[in-house]
Amino acid sequence: MTADTGRRGSTTYQAYVLFVLFAVNVLNFADRSILSMLADPIKHDLALTDAQIGMLVGTFFVLLNSIAGLAMGAIVDGWLRNRLLAVGVGLWSALTALSGLSTSFVQLALARIGVGLGEAVGSPVSHSLIGDVFTAEGRGRAFALFFCAPSVGIATCLAISGGIVQAWPQQCGALGLCEVAAWKVPFFVFGVPGLIFAVLAAFIRDPAGDALTRRDARPGAVAMREIVALLPPFSIIVAGKLAGARGLRINLTIAAIVVGIAGVLIAMTGDWVQWISVGAAFYALGSWAQGQYHRDPAVHALTTGSPAFLSAVLGAALVGTASGAIGFWCIPFALREIGMDHAQAGRVLGLCIAGGSISGTLLGGLIADRWRRSNPAAALWVAGFSMVGSAAATVAMINVRDPAAYAVAVTGFMIATTMWAPGIAALVQDLIPTPMRGRVAALYTVSLTLIGMSAGPYMIGKVADLSGSLRIAMLSPYAALPPCLLLLAFAMRRLSAAYRARDQYLTEMIDGL
Repeated sequence: MTADTGRRGSTTYQAYVLFVLFAVNVLNFADRSILSMLADPIKHDLALTDAQIGMLVGTFFVLLNSIAGLAMGAIVDGWLRNRLLAVGVGLWSALTALSGLSTSFVQLALARIGVGLGEAVGSPVSHSLIGDVFTAEGRGRAFALFFCAPSVGIATCLAISGGIVQAWPQQCGALGLCEVAAWKVPFFVFGVPGLIFAVLAAFIRDPAGDALTRRDARPGAVAMREIVALLPPFSIIVAGKLAGARGLRINLTIAAIVVGIAGVLIAMTGDWVQWISVGAAFYALGSWAQGQYHRDPAVHALTTGSPAFLSAVLGAALVGTASGAIGFWCIPFALREIGMDHAQAGRVLGLCIAGGSISGTLLGGLIADRWRRSNPAAALWVAGFSMVGSAAATVAMINVRDPAAYAVAVTGFMIATTMWAPGIAALVQDLIPTPMRGRVAALYTVSLTLIGMSAGPYMIGKVADLSGSLRIAMLSPYAALPPCLLLLAFAMRRLSAAYRARDQYLTEMIDGL
């Protein structure tokens, strides 16, 4: 047995690791998407507004998900990953199941916040383990299978939860559970299996060479320290320690800007919970960026200090806003406006969403790679076309009446709205030297999640409440179309400068060796 084989384990063990990580990722995205099918029953049972439904799926989920995501790099590097994954999966699965016991908006909101916190663990730990457990020759296949899990999770969740909601009134009598509302059952169905996989995750071994270096004496304290350092008053103290009075002024300025914008939005909408939550997450992102500026100026210069990087990420996040919002509300729209029942919507649209997402991602990556040979800005062009194409598909979705035509339109939307993702992800990595890529991947992922999910689902819900028409509300995310295209165009103009900055950094790093 070679040293590498001993460290990585046998083929059987590798299959076990991949099976557990794949299943965990399936459950991750099933738990994320479950509210799409259950939105209308929950709305009616708990007397919620569409804006509150949008908060549940977006705002409350990303609140701690984004904050924990920023701190997750240090946490993953400092603790045994099998334990961290087991805790994360156990937390989000237990809270998914407990969501089925909710009897109020507040209870469901607290559960969703906890689910978001737990799911912040899944991707970074899984990526790290796959990188260590599999050799370079098998790593690509392992990641390919792992990345199929979101589509499997979404399709499975929509089909099963839709079938349960549709059949429960006729079947509950045989089980003696008719006092349980139909929407509560899917939370148990998808939450309880996660507890089993949390146990299985605990049996994954960290590679032998890493185990000793990953044993933090107080892992809980490390996690808490990393997270609270992003929130006031601790973030203000950290800013003062890093940069003295100037650091305090900058951090307080960030806080003042966030409070001011949140105050205006609260005055306009009356939804103080929404904007206080979003403001807290954006303040944490600002504090993290400030910390990076002082701890690692090189990372700052190539990311938050780079006009091309910033505008590319912000432009992509606006594409993601439309993608996440309409991807969620297309199920309630089918139930309310197209006349589908829950079982039909779950079965048909689950396949459309999964198939369209896979097709769009593969097609977008292929186009971006080939086009990049002649145009370094190819990914930015694809993102622009993706935004325009998804807008056209949305117009088609809200103007058809036939379920079959709606399914075709949803498939077209999913193809268009996912084409941008692989090219932009590759561009972000291309602009950054290898030693920085882990931290930058965390910043990129959190930025997309925070901007895309904190506003998009809520926006459609709020406009639907105000206008009385979900059909009109489905177009509201495309208010971001002009600024999105302007940001992408600006990134194109500054792209050459970003590549020069990267090359200069690499040259200086090599000269310093």
